[in-house]
Amino acid sequence: GLTYRKAIYTPMAETLPSAFVIDIDSCLNTPPNYLPCQRCVEVCEDDAIHFDVPLTTMHQRQVGALILAPGFKIADSVGFSELGYGKHPDIVTSAELQRLLESPGPTGGYASKPSNEEYPDSALLVVENPSPFGLYIVASQAHQLLEQGVGSIAVLVMAPPSGDNAGAEVGALANQAGVQLSWGAMLKVDPAPDDTLAVSYEDLSTHRYVKGSFDMVVLCSDVAPADRLAELSKTAAVEMTASGYLALNGEDSAGVGTCRPGVFAAGCASGPKNIRDSIATAHAAATGALLQLDPRLLRPDYETRKQEAPGASAPALSEVEARARIEKMLYALLGKADA
Repeated sequence: GLTYRKAIYTPMAETLPSAFVIDIDSCLNTPPNYLPCQRCVEVCEDDAIHFDVPLTTMHQRQVGALILAPGFKIADSVGFSELGYGKHPDIVTSAELQRLLESPGPTGGYASKPSNEEYPDSALLVVENPSPFGLYIVASQAHQLLEQGVGSIAVLVMAPPSGDNAGAEVGALANQAGVQLSWGAMLKVDPAPDDTLAVSYEDLSTHRYVKGSFDMVVLCSDVAPADRLAELSKTAAVEMTASGYLALNGEDSAGVGTCRPGVFAAGCASGPKNIRDSIATAHAAATGALLQLDPRLLRPDYETRKQEAPGASAPALSEVEARARIEKMLYALLGKADA
């Protein structure tokens, strides 16, 4: 909602394989008809647009392992209205700021004020839920804003000062980066006559009321389990936690195994994770899945090698070899061996 968007776009340019979607709400056809005018079909040189393709298809596959990686969704921002969200265009969520900071975004990867597209000189990042995931997002965005030359950055954690590891980590990061860190409760945000935002909050460290002026206020978005994760859990016959994520098998040292052998949870399927931890779980899940597969699927010459060297085990595959063989096997299963 930060800018106009084409009816056909890619949600994430870095995804593999690259996929595009059609957003009917952004189509130039006059609602409520939404009749295909065929203009996009006519100009598409790759012949990639087909309105007659069914929206859902059913496929059946026989597999030796299953990796569940549904991701997560951004929690509803309705609760941010109490913090001033919706009062002024320069009060944004962290999800909206991240969209601006991404190179495929509407501003080419630079944070700018939605009200006038000028670069901000100051920003306040507000964390309502000081979870490790939320603190990681704030630390990452504060670093990106500093790299872009934003002179003054402050972080307000809406909780009493914490002595745990997460609180100590965010405090250390703030000190190293020169970011002002406060623990308190925000009272209100009001537009100021000079096109800035007047912020007042209570600092729980000093028990004093503080007033400040910022060009942008960023409200850290919370995350929630992916849509239909409960349905996926039921289909895969794996248990869920009370918070709505997939439950892990406590005996699995890699931290990706579920209650069902051969079914693994990667990324945020088992709870919010940062990029580093998500990559680590993806690697662990892929390794665990490989151990579940018949080596003859990964090595077409398995029987020949076995006869040539009876009693000898097959040499371990490198990550590059394993990835290439997995991709080849998946394409073969999908009937796209030539892709």
